[in-house]
Amino acid sequence: MIRYAVAALSLTTIYALALASLAPWDILAGLAVSSALLFTARRRFGRGLSPSDDAMDDERIAFGEALRRVAAFPRFAGAVVRETVFGAWRVLLAVLGVRPPNEPGMVAVPLDDRTPEGIAVSAFLAAFSPGTLLVRVDEEERVMWIHAMDAADPEAVRRERREFYERYQRKVFP
Repeated sequence: MIRYAVAALSLTTIYALALASLAPWDILAGLAVSSALLFTARRRFGRGLSPSDDAMDDERIAFGEALRRVAAFPRFAGAVVRETVFGAWRVLLAVLGVRPPNEPGMVAVPLDDRTPEGIAVSAFLAAFSPGTLLVRVDEEERVMWIHAMDAADPEAVRRERREFYERYQRKVFP
């Protein structure tokens, strides 16, 4: 039950931050949406709303893991903002002709040991980041195909993605 409450409050907080509003009706709407999502997800993946008595240790471990992830989230969010700003700057310079890209192209980025949630976040970041575009995720081959504005050195693009994942994302969305 604690895990459910922490998840619901976390999702409600994210909802409120996305709206940039702490109005009571917005908070209630966020709580309703997050509760509905959690209920639906638990039913779909075969778990009840509360763990059995045998799973209390697992719940404590999961709670500790959730706290570690929440603690690592601000650093991850800051890195995403930083990468977005620098990416937007590089795109602006390319559009203005100040620093045109060397060689745009497709790059296969290995997914390594990412969980399905980690793959989704990595794919979102590739689609969201200025200068890159998500083309396809191939879970069978465990690669994510992105189009990079500057793919003259594909290994450098892969290295940047891997370093971002290891340094920031893995702690929050493994």
